Amino acid sequence: MLALTVDGGRHWRLMPTPFRPARAALGPQRWWVVGGVARARNVPPTPKLPELQWNLFLTANGGRSWKEIDTEQPSIDGLDVVSPQDAWFWTDTTLYRTSDGGRTWTAMTLPDVLVGGAFSFSSATLGWAVGPAGYPLYRTDDGGLSWQAATIPGLPAQGSKPKSPSKGNW
Repeated sequence: MLALTVDGGRHWRLMPTPFRPARAALGPQRWWVVGGVARARNVPPTPKLPELQWNLFLTANGGRSWKEIDTEQPSIDGLDVVSPQDAWFWTDTTLYRTSDGGRTWTAMTLPDVLVGGAFSFSSATLGWAVGPAGYPLYRTDDGGLSWQAATIPGLPAQGSKPKSPSKGNW
């Protein structure tokens, strides 16, 4: 089920779904959701949730009907959507992108430092990523095809581990 509000959280309503929701990117009527469905009998289980297969689900009518997009992935670690056409999802090893509303997906090669990381996009081209430890920060200007280390004034240089707050370096 999804819990929905249209008044800033004062009132909520539960919406049944044909899947177990895990992550969502919601617009006014068009929603992308990572959801778990019963695993086919011939597919081996994974340690994350052995009984479920994770796919993407898309609705363009506020949840009245859903289209399942089979990702063929045992797990999905994240999802980001910037327009009805442009979206990304990632597993612990790969970033996938669509620019046609989910009809086709392209696997992106990641630098080793970003494998297992997290991603956020602000447009079809501009995105940010951090490695699994929360650093270093990387930037893409081509939708995730290539990544460059980003520098932020006042923060440690890329590749250096953040200092402990007890040492007064934050």
